[in-house]
Amino acid sequence: MANQANHYDAGNIQVLEGLEAVRMRPGMYIGTTSTRGLHHLLWEIVDNAIDEASNGFADEVRVTLHTDGSASVYDNGRGMPVDEHPTMHVSGAEVIFTVLHAGGKFNNENYSYSGGLHGVGASVVNALSKWLTVDIYRDFSHYAMRFTSQFDEKKGKVIAGKPDAPLAKVGNTRKKGTLVRFLPDDAIFEDVRFNYDTVFRRLQELAYLNRGLKIVFLDERVSDPARRETTFFLMFREKWCSPMYRSAISRAKPSCTISRFTSKGRRIPSSAASPFSTPTAIPRAFFPMSTTSPRVKAERTKQASRRRSRRCSTTTPAATAS
Repeated sequence: MANQANHYDAGNIQVLEGLEAVRMRPGMYIGTTSTRGLHHLLWEIVDNAIDEASNGFADEVRVTLHTDGSASVYDNGRGMPVDEHPTMHVSGAEVIFTVLHAGGKFNNENYSYSGGLHGVGASVVNALSKWLTVDIYRDFSHYAMRFTSQFDEKKGKVIAGKPDAPLAKVGNTRKKGTLVRFLPDDAIFEDVRFNYDTVFRRLQELAYLNRGLKIVFLDERVSDPARRETTFFLMFREKWCSPMYRSAISRAKPSCTISRFTSKGRRIPSSAASPFSTPTAIPRAFFPMSTTSPRVKAERTKQASRRRSRRCSTTTPAATAS
């Protein structure tokens, strides 16, 4: 044993291939394997969708927590590249999910600005999942691909994120965008159950930071219709963004920062009164799905009448004094 410990040469140097390093040292990529690290996987995919929206290519993001423990994120952006990579000789989607430090955000040609900069997000999610599927809707075509992490008996280790088959066209569609669904590996994480409140809060904050972006959060595990599906859609003047965001986050009341709608578009009353429901709190801050709805028109009429009454009250004393 002592001789083996003292013997150190080139043969002792390990070379980790593909995504093997991610599974061996997951904390290096997601910080921890606790619940916080589990949700970090979801944030990586959500941030990719938000980058599409913040650069003007998408206006809707859908996040779904499924009953089987998996999570999916859809955005109606451009869709991942499906053509062959010039040097890797596989589809662009396969490069994104199987090669570390591969992405389109290293320059300003594809994204003016983005939350991800290192090209490891999607591939790390693939490496730490039992399986991952990607559906790409691009150029009136629907492409699909599936990745799995399986134990290889010959090599005696888990091969992470291996494609079951090359990217293939499965049909035609008028949709556009990308749908990514993954199941976290319970061999990596201490707990693989996504927390409703944690995801809700994160999407709530992203709605404040991305004006005009519709974010839909669906939790299939929840039976209560008031909590099962939530739509975040915020429209307001840019100059009110920062104070509105700071005030909402400091209060930490979910009911005062969002509007909830059922799948049929009906508004669900909040359980508590919203401090932003009055026009005096945040001028012209509206949460409806349509800016021309009767609710918005009525609210604007009330604001106009209040402004007229204030002007009248301030001019009356001056006229009396003269």
